Amino acid sequence: MIKSFLMGLFCIIILAPPAWGGTLKRESKDECCICHVLWFDSLAKGKTSLLANTDSPIVIAGSAGLSSSKDMCYSCHEGYVADSRNAVFRKNKHQLLGKVPDWLKLPKIFRLTKNNEFYCGTCHGLHDVRAMGEVGKTPFTRMDNDRSQMCIACHGDKIKPQKYPGHPMMKKVDGMPTPSIRKKGLKFGPKGEIICQSCHSPHTRRAMAAPVEDASLCLICHENKAPLTGTAHDLRVTMPNEKNIKKEPLSKSGPCGACHTPHSPAGPKLWAREFKPGDSPSGVCLSCHNKNPDDKIKDTGRYSHPVNVEQKLNLNRQTSEMVAAGRLPLFPKPGKKQPEGTVQCFSCHNPHQWDPNTPGNRGGKDVKGDASNSFLRISNRGSSALCIECHTDKKQLLSYDHNMQLTAPDTKNIQGVNVSVSGPCGACHMPHNAQGPKLWARKLAGDKELLPQYCLGCHNKNGAANKKPVGGNDHPVNVASKGFHIASAELVIKTLPLFNKQGGAEPGETIRCLTCHDPHIWSKSPMLQPAGPAISVNTADIAVNNIEGDATDSFLRKPASPSPDLCITCHKETALIVGTDHDLFVTAPAAKNLAGQTVKESGQCGVCHAVHNSPNKLKLWNRKYGPVAEKQHPMNALCTSCHFKDGPAKDKIPGVATHPEGRLITNIMRFNKRRKGYTPIFDDAGRQTNVGNLCCSSCHSFYKWDHLVNKQGIGKNVEGNDNTSFLRTSSDHMVCTTCHGEEAIRRYSYFHSVRERKKMKVKKTTGYQMFPHPASLDKNK
Repeated sequence: MIKSFLMGLFCIIILAPPAWGGTLKRESKDECCICHVLWFDSLAKGKTSLLANTDSPIVIAGSAGLSSSKDMCYSCHEGYVADSRNAVFRKNKHQLLGKVPDWLKLPKIFRLTKNNEFYCGTCHGLHDVRAMGEVGKTPFTRMDNDRSQMCIACHGDKIKPQKYPGHPMMKKVDGMPTPSIRKKGLKFGPKGEIICQSCHSPHTRRAMAAPVEDASLCLICHENKAPLTGTAHDLRVTMPNEKNIKKEPLSKSGPCGACHTPHSPAGPKLWAREFKPGDSPSGVCLSCHNKNPDDKIKDTGRYSHPVNVEQKLNLNRQTSEMVAAGRLPLFPKPGKKQPEGTVQCFSCHNPHQWDPNTPGNRGGKDVKGDASNSFLRISNRGSSALCIECHTDKKQLLSYDHNMQLTAPDTKNIQGVNVSVSGPCGACHMPHNAQGPKLWARKLAGDKELLPQYCLGCHNKNGAANKKPVGGNDHPVNVASKGFHIASAELVIKTLPLFNKQGGAEPGETIRCLTCHDPHIWSKSPMLQPAGPAISVNTADIAVNNIEGDATDSFLRKPASPSPDLCITCHKETALIVGTDHDLFVTAPAAKNLAGQTVKESGQCGVCHAVHNSPNKLKLWNRKYGPVAEKQHPMNALCTSCHFKDGPAKDKIPGVATHPEGRLITNIMRFNKRRKGYTPIFDDAGRQTNVGNLCCSSCHSFYKWDHLVNKQGIGKNVEGNDNTSFLRTSSDHMVCTTCHGEEAIRRYSYFHSVRERKKMKVKKTTGYQMFPHPASLDKNK
């Protein structure tokens, strides 16, 4: 009505002939009379006016400011001049404020009514001419607001530095604003900066440029976050009664505001939920996923993938390259750039998208996730591409026996899923709620030591690796790396991990399965190592055959062939066997052990010793025991397994091979391991003892051709003498002198010669007599 009346009146005044007894003068104020109707002389001089002169709360220059009243503003701003009907009928946020609140320090430039209340003229002036007669950049505002200057004048606290930064303000963001965003009515600064009006409109309900209850406002810019709605992270679905840190219900905050707030957040990422001081960035996830009594929320558990750690696992590309690829982002420490950041929950998880491959798949309230979804950034199903993205050095596992898709496709982890669902890595490891250290995902017995169970859980007769069981005659584990001929822990741990009782690799001194085996790397061959940037892995990368290993691979940390690198790390003196007559690469490359392996397949050590499932218990002997005389020392059978008529060393069969049985030797008092001339004595089980019978191993070391020279052999079969021939010591430094006195040197030098021994006179006092080897074929006899 008011609008119609004023417009009609204006037309009458302009077009009709004068009717007030005088001519209407053309004055500058006449151009303003469309609003200032009382400025017409005829209306101003009359005792009454056609426009009621009500008692307005707005006073300008001592008079009622009818032109500044909301009715006057609404007379145009309801569609005739500007379509502001939404502003009128959806409740003006600032109009609802009423009186100035105590917290607001209103600058003097902004006017109030005589009742100290806000009105349109508080922020707006009807005349755009400002100081010095200039026209403002943003018309009809009391100060320029092209970069939110007027908003900040009152709401400066919203951009002040906080403990945690709020939504970016007064900054240019790369790629923003796009043409599609501008079409949706959001405003930006003159250089594309994000300003208050990018999200806020002061004349709308809740002063928002678009509704937030359904995330419409946020999704204008963050459209890639749209897949969150309807997922388990949409709290309207899973936790409808929740409130954020500002006590806002979901009906007010919307799905985004349930977890994020643009101003004064409680933590990083604009966090709007509980966040403890000192928490890492992952604390935003753990504010819900950490010992929450609500069984609808998944807990991370005691054993979970570490966070706050630097990404040092990738062996074949720099961290910056991974970050630049944008697949698995790292997150910076204070003052550091992102490529130098740390692993956080959202390095692997995208909390806004349930399914990395299918954005339209939202999961749902009661949908149980798996390795293909669960807000993962990369699907881990099929080939564990997510794990391999960082753990590139583990990629070999996909093609070999420890990929259960090849060897045990039906076995299930503790979650009850097989490898086709969990992925090869998930068959043994879980990133959350694991059963124990190493993120173990298979059943463990809590009353037993954990570390052996990792291997033995499968490598037993009823396990997934029942074709490769251990637990028979095997290399000892759970023992300290120390002792005679065994390198110290300090030396070993530089190249092979030793473990403590808790299963930690350092500091440790105990040998375990994982000391020699790396369960993820089949071979250390450079030909099999990943090279260059990692690529997305798929089932095409996976081999189709279960490969039989040997001493060059089999998940060994070091190869044991063609050089015994693995064994000599601990058994350092055995390295001297290389190139000698006892190196079958030199003397019998075609000879096979009981496993049917040549020295090339088994290595110099494996051709005689079996690390696992040895057919013989004594010294893990991997050859057929050789013949020995009745009642002679069992250790001699190890030597005669080669040194007999059909053996690889058939040309080196001694005429006399054994010391008389029943002639006990003692090392007590006179000899010890650290002194020159020590002669070891063994019991029937092959353990060293202080009193007992001599055997081949008492005089011969097997590994060291020349006891005076710490060198490997020359790679040829050479004839020895009484200083070489694998003898442990010189003839004048040995236990023989205890019984034989001055004859000891001669007896020692010609022990194996029947001809020379016949020339010796045997003293009855010694009781010495010879028992020839039953298989002796000495042509000199």
